[in-house]
Parts: sequence; structure tokens; C-alpha cells
Amino acid sequence: RLTPTFYGDETGGPNALKFGSSTWNSYTKFVKQAVARYGPGGHFWKEHPTIPYMPVNTWSVWNEQNYSHNNYRGHGVDVSNYSKMLVGMSRSIKKIDKNAIVSLGGLAKANGVDKKGGMPGDEFLKKIYRYPEARAAFDAVSFHPYSATVASMKESVEEIRQIMNDEGDKNKPLYITEVGWATGGPPGGLVVSPEEQAANLKEAMTWFKDNKTRLNIPSVNWYFWQDVSGAIYGTKKNWDSYAGLFDINGSAKPSWYAWLSVTGGS
Repeated sequence: RLTPTFYGDETGGPNALKFGSSTWNSYTKFVKQAVARYGPGGHFWKEHPTIPYMPVNTWSVWNEQNYSHNNYRGHGVDVSNYSKMLVGMSRSIKKIDKNAIVSLGGLAKANGVDKKGGMPGDEFLKKIYRYPEARAAFDAVSFHPYSATVASMKESVEEIRQIMNDEGDKNKPLYITEVGWATGGPPGGLVVSPEEQAANLKEAMTWFKDNKTRLNIPSVNWYFWQDVSGAIYGTKKNWDSYAGLFDINGSAKPSWYAWLSVTGGS
């Protein structure tokens, strides 16, 4: 199942990932329209009755908001400002679909933040819980446990789950909305050989599968399907351009077969 992502304006310009109080009204309007169009009973499904009915029922508010460059004003991380947006967006979504699941935007893990005012994901989550309205505004937490090793990935997931449990949110699901390793790009902890990518995938996904009930993890998204020829964000290719299960020519990497072995697909 594909995961649609909406952000910025249609120009995709330099402010596509920026957000501030001056744009709240227009963004709120946009969110309501998106839910009304793609949610249960939405306009899109009525306009396209031959398309399999798969309405969006879970909405993640922003993405990696503990990265400074994904923050609303483009500098530093403002938990208070994000909390206000979360509350407003949650109310807007549930005004259209009262049964919708609202998730925190995918948090980058502790050692995955940038050096320009970023905040570790566990710290950001703890601070969100200090805002009563914000803690009541989300039904789930999304997390991106990118790590150099599978052991480190497991540790970070356990930590986020423990924070939720300690705050009385044991019944709220934890979505792993991004995780993966790459087979190319600038040297770094997430860049491995094709064989290592496959081994990491198999170990990680098997662990998630074995612990999904204990950790209340309904789904895990591998990042991502196929390598791309250009940069995914900005103008410079990074590791994420090489994180696919298929290479740029569409040929399966060893990780694809590892994926099949875990999921039972074909």
C-alpha cells in the first residue's frame, strides 16, 4: 500500500517544508480538504468508483519535526509551536472524520538529528507530553529508527515505546514509518553492501514481526522501494537515493529476496 505525502505548495520551492503561524489558516483549510477528498466516503472515491476503495484513515502531522530544516521557520526546533499545530490539525482532521487516527509526525531517532538546532527524538517526545492539549491530540506516534546497526535500532524503538508506556499511552500504537539502509552514497553508518542491507533488513523485520504485539507496532515501512537517479531532497544525492529494494534499473537487490522471505510474498 502506497503512503501519500502532502507538504508545501505546488511550486515545491525552497519554502515547501517550512510552516509558520502566518500560514495556519490556509494549511488548516488544505488539511480539511484532503481528509474530505481521500478519507472514508471521500470525494475521490465517489469520482473514481472503479479504483479499489482504500481510504486514508491515518494522518501523520508533519515529518521529522525534530530536524531544524523541517521546522516551521527553518531554524531550530520549537516544541511549543509544533504542539499548537498538532492540536489544530487534529481538530481539523477529526471534524471531517471523527474516527481518523492522528499520529505525531515521524520522529528521527536520537543520533539522527542535524547539527543546526535539531533535537533527539526521545527528548522531543518527552517534551510533547508536557503539553496537556498536545498529548490528547494524537492517537499514535510515528518513529524513524535509522541506525548503523540493527541492535541500535532495536534499542531506540524500545526507548520510544517505554516513554509512551510511562506516560500512560501503552495502548497507543507506535508506527515505524521509515527504516532502512542504503547500498550507496557518501560513506556513513547507513551505507552498507547489498549483502549487508539484505541481512539487516531480514533481522530487523523479523524482530518487528516477533515483537509487534509486545511493542504495539501495527506496521513498518521500509524506506524505500527503488533507487533514484537524482537527489530525493535538495540538489545533492545522499544515502537515501540508494535505499531501495531495487536498483536504478529495476533489478532486484538481495534485500528484495530478504523482504520476500520475511513477508511471505512473491
